[in-house]
Amino acid sequence: EESALPPEMLDIAVAMVQFVADGRLHSGENVIFVPDSNNVLRPANLLTYNDAPWMAQNTIADEIEFVHPKISIEVADRVGVASLRKQLLFQTSDLVDLGLQDSESFGQSESLTGRLKHILELYPEGPGIMNELIQNADDA
Repeated sequence: EESALPPEMLDIAVAMVQFVADGRLHSGENVIFVPDSNNVLRPANLLTYNDAPWMAQNTIADEIEFVHPKISIEVADRVGVASLRKQLLFQTSDLVDLGLQDSESFGQSESLTGRLKHILELYPEGPGIMNELIQNADDA
């Protein structure tokens, strides 16, 4: 049965999690237990840290178990606790299918300086380019 840690044991558990996060104890493949918001030790990969504090609590799913507030976001991330924003993104990305599986990227593929060089090479030699540059500067 799940039982909440007493306050003195909670402080020790928080200190141990911080110790592991600092890299002083090699965790390797071991499961790290972290106190949740109800002071119960749970595997880190089953908990979530709240990196979206501006979100109303009623918009967050009830099944999400949060890490104890004494565990910082940085420490939680280092020991394998999931980010709330990433979890919400993954949940909603399953709902949104844009049908872009076979699409290819678009946008500028040539460097800006390379593009300008090629544009200037297309102008005929002579005073025409100077007139064009002055006109463009005047338009800007």
